[in-house]
Amino acid sequence: LFPSKLIAVNCCGFPLVIGRAGVQSFSQAYKDAENERELQIVYYKQQGETLSKQLEILSKRVADYNAKEKELNELKLSMASGGSAGDAEKKDSKLRTALESLSSQVDAYIEEIDELNESFDDIQAHNSKLLQQLTEQSECQVKLRAQMLRQEKDVANIRKEMVTQESRIRDEKALYNTKETELREVEKKYNMMELKWQQTTRSLQEKEKVQRELEAVESKLKQKISELENELDVQKETSANEKKRKLEGDTSVHGGSEDKAKKSVGKKDIREVQMKHYQKLLFCSICNTREKKMIIKRCLHMFCKECISTSVQSRNRKCPACGAKFAQSDLQPIYF
Repeated sequence: LFPSKLIAVNCCGFPLVIGRAGVQSFSQAYKDAENERELQIVYYKQQGETLSKQLEILSKRVADYNAKEKELNELKLSMASGGSAGDAEKKDSKLRTALESLSSQVDAYIEEIDELNESFDDIQAHNSKLLQQLTEQSECQVKLRAQMLRQEKDVANIRKEMVTQESRIRDEKALYNTKETELREVEKKYNMMELKWQQTTRSLQEKEKVQRELEAVESKLKQKISELENELDVQKETSANEKKRKLEGDTSVHGGSEDKAKKSVGKKDIREVQMKHYQKLLFCSICNTREKKMIIKRCLHMFCKECISTSVQSRNRKCPACGAKFAQSDLQPIYF
């Protein structure tokens, strides 16, 4: 969740693009530089203490020089006030040697003081530079702190955005899974519809086949009916001729009323024969009471729906007329 690149500023205020490793190395370098500055401060403090001790020593030496100079002045005054010449010369020689040694010491003290002043000036210059560096470093540290706060704020915003994106991705994934499930259901329904369409197509083809078979049966039945009608016509003619001959032979014995009665009786017989034939064609051959409503496609025999249903329920799936086996799918309704 940490960003790959961060923006920091250097001591001069210029922006620097650094990464996580860069931030860590920059912080470590800053800490090392701060430790080094602290060591320099300790060193300069020690130098200052050394200088102060040397100044104390020089001040003591100057005090000794002033005391000896005061003593020399006193000796000069005592010489001027009077005394023996030998003692004066001895004291004068001692004073001269003391003054020479003091003057050499004073010169050495002055050189040391000059050196101490130079070193003190160097220390002051180093201290001023160090103070300037500390000021710059403190400003840089303030800028870095502000930059780090901004970066932490950016990181928090980035984390919020990533949490939002993760929730959005989860929602999109759930939506994708839902859509995928719906798509699978649609494909399943499509496959079922296609299967039903194929079954419907097959059933339509079977129905067309059955219809063609029924048309063929119907044409055969019509042909048989026409043949039967022709036979009936022939029989009518023959019976009419026979009856006519009989009537002509019996005209002498019976009157015209009897001829009319015989003619009406012959017509009724023909009509009854025709009715019986058509009833045999129309009605079920099992019960002889209900019309034929079902056909077995294997053998093309027709029966009523009730008789066929009884045979199917009793598991006697054989044609009652010819004994051919049939299935439930071989049954087809017909309409006259």
